[in-house]
Amino acid sequence: MPFRIIGYDGASYRSQLLVEKSKERCPVLSIVLYFGNPRWSGPRSIKEMVEIPEGLEEYVNDYKIHVFEIAHLTEDQVKRFRSDFRIVADYFVQKRKNRKYVPSRRMIKHVDAVLKFMSVMTGDERFLEASKGKTTGGGTNMCEILDQVENRGIQKGIELMQGENDTLRAEKEAVVAEKAAVAAERDAAIAELAQKEADLGRAMELLKKHNIAFA
Repeated sequence: MPFRIIGYDGASYRSQLLVEKSKERCPVLSIVLYFGNPRWSGPRSIKEMVEIPEGLEEYVNDYKIHVFEIAHLTEDQVKRFRSDFRIVADYFVQKRKNRKYVPSRRMIKHVDAVLKFMSVMTGDERFLEASKGKTTGGGTNMCEILDQVENRGIQKGIELMQGENDTLRAEKEAVVAEKAAVAAERDAAIAELAQKEADLGRAMELLKKHNIAFA
């Protein structure tokens, strides 16, 4: 990660150098938002990632990254957010602490963006489905969204069960039809055999009537 961040920052500074008319240079601030439950265990600086020969460490420029572990923020830190990110951070903090989430009724300003972000970071596509038809405006909160997500999950489960029932019903009907076909073939074979026996009986009676015998 430090290599990646220094690449981003370097590209940004280079783009400023390419603007010849501009004499002003702006600082580049890069932060890493980590949403995992385990504490960040990756390197936070270049020197943690490379092997430096003895005696050269003071000549190697270090580059540190700033990692914010969202799921491990305190309640006071979460409350400092004034944007929709407060709702996102609160979700991950609660899930880490309690494995459950009690949504707040705080209104979401950018509903579509929040739901798409939640879908990506949680891997739950129901958030993405809930975002369909939403606009960037507010007018809803996580209580309403999770109710919608839950209802869609229940509806999908019902549809899945109905699909499975339809499949089982079709398989059962196929088995019944196959048994009926086998029974029909058996009955036809029995009828054919009975007909042949009847024909043979009549032939024997005719031979006997006319005193015809086989040598």
